[in-house]
Amino acid sequence: RNKTLKFDNLKKIDESNEGFFKGVKLIINEKVNGVYGPVLSLIEIPEKFMTAIESALGNSLQDIVVDSGETAKKCMTLLREKNGGRASFIPLDLIKPQSILFNVRQSDGIYGIASNLIKYDLNIKKAIDFVFDGILVVENMNKALEVQKNGSFRGRIVTLEGDILATNGRMTGGEQAKSASNLIFERKKEIKKLEDEIKELNISYESKSKIYFEKNTNNNEKVKIGFNESNLPFYL
Repeated sequence: RNKTLKFDNLKKIDESNEGFFKGVKLIINEKVNGVYGPVLSLIEIPEKFMTAIESALGNSLQDIVVDSGETAKKCMTLLREKNGGRASFIPLDLIKPQSILFNVRQSDGIYGIASNLIKYDLNIKKAIDFVFDGILVVENMNKALEVQKNGSFRGRIVTLEGDILATNGRMTGGEQAKSASNLIFERKKEIKKLEDEIKELNISYESKSKIYFEKNTNNNEKVKIGFNESNLPFYL
């Protein structure tokens, strides 16, 4: 029962889009035609790569994917009229994904381009390429330096710990603070975990209920029409 209550509460928070920037939240809640949603709501990132990708993209994960520049313009007007803050948009009809030089094969310590490490709907592939194709995920900074010195990748290289090596040689790293995007990811992960656990508990409950009834039937015991399910063991 506690798991179900926690799941319901997290679902309500998630559906109210808590944690998003003011402008992003307003656009999502307005349900404007042509708006797909913020990037982080449109992708699934394996837990192993979450820190790396979040570190590399930062606030860009809250950029809003839209079908056209006209829709983006409409959204910006709406934000201005409602004093709703600001937001960045990725119009599918305008963006031009960069062509990144990539001669590095996946191998020990090199996981690949970020766009190949996540799940997403193919109808936003152009936006995903635009955001993620310039990012290479590697094991650690030693591997990042090796790739950079070989000149086999021209883009940002990010480690599993979230340290970044830019094309121009600029290095960023250290302690990784919790960001707004990270908190949203953590919430979605917890919701998925609870959802799976509740499904398993329901299956267990139904199975034990079936065994309970079959046992009574085999013992020729009559099951009253008004049988109270509260007599059954409760597993949630």
